[in-house]
Amino acid sequence: MVVVTDPWFTDVHETDPGRAETALAPPGSAGPFVRRRAESPFTLCVRRTVRGPLDAEVVRCTDDVRLRLERDPRHVVAVPLQGMLHVHYRGREIDVVAGGAAVLVPADEATVLVPAGSAVALVRVPGDVLCEDLEALLGRTVVRPLRAGVPVPAATAPDALGPLAPFLGDVPGPDSVLGNALTAEPLEEAILDGVLHAADEPAREALDATAPSWGPRTVRACLDLIETYPERPHTARTLADGAGLSVRALQDCWQRHRGRTPEEELGRVRLERAHRDLEELRRGEATVASVATAWGFRHEDFTARYEMRYGRSPEVTLGSPAFA
Repeated sequence: MVVVTDPWFTDVHETDPGRAETALAPPGSAGPFVRRRAESPFTLCVRRTVRGPLDAEVVRCTDDVRLRLERDPRHVVAVPLQGMLHVHYRGREIDVVAGGAAVLVPADEATVLVPAGSAVALVRVPGDVLCEDLEALLGRTVVRPLRAGVPVPAATAPDALGPLAPFLGDVPGPDSVLGNALTAEPLEEAILDGVLHAADEPAREALDATAPSWGPRTVRACLDLIETYPERPHTARTLADGAGLSVRALQDCWQRHRGRTPEEELGRVRLERAHRDLEELRRGEATVASVATAWGFRHEDFTARYEMRYGRSPEVTLGSPAFA
């Protein structure tokens, strides 16, 4: 298992409304303003994860919470995880339902109202990091800084920002998705790509344009690297860098010659390695969860994928007699 020391996690619960407004101000925010609905028990939960350039926090509350975001040089993505959000931004009022998102551009103030019982995720991404990701996708330089965009209508955001869900919904800690480089680094790229596809940016059309294709030899070289070193935190970006291609060119080439994505190929190889470990290890030496984590799988996803591939549960394989 790859050990990552970079992630930083906080998980705070506050039951005093007064202290919640003063002591639990999210980064880049003037602090939450809580509107009490009744004398019922109060709880405000703020979970924050920082890894590399990404800074994400999840806010849940039993009462209405208004978050005033101050001017911030980063792009801010507001995603309702439960319930809905009401965003006031640039004189516009926008309602965002679960499955949607609002991309708020730098240097502007915004107010996010989180109704009682709802949950919001706020993800902050530096503009220069988005530029680097866009250049890797296109294989060319882009004008910096990125042009300011507009809030993303809820109907257009789900496909682009869907990868945010496991990143934001995971419990903070070293065993989370962001505690393992095998899952964290590809997920970071997916989040950056999602923001770029969702934002109103001049290169948006270029991201949808047909990418130049290459022969199968390029794919074979990348596949050899994956099969030889599956324990490395490969991503579409690192594979493209190694092949001297843009990310989009590599992905299109891979799909053309292999009928699947590089990520799917990597998952296949790692599942085979996990299966081998389960056959070789005995109960007491490992658990299904530890093997899944070591190969970059979430436990629930691993079990379903394993059963589909091998026709039995991973627990059965781990408990089978050696040489049976």
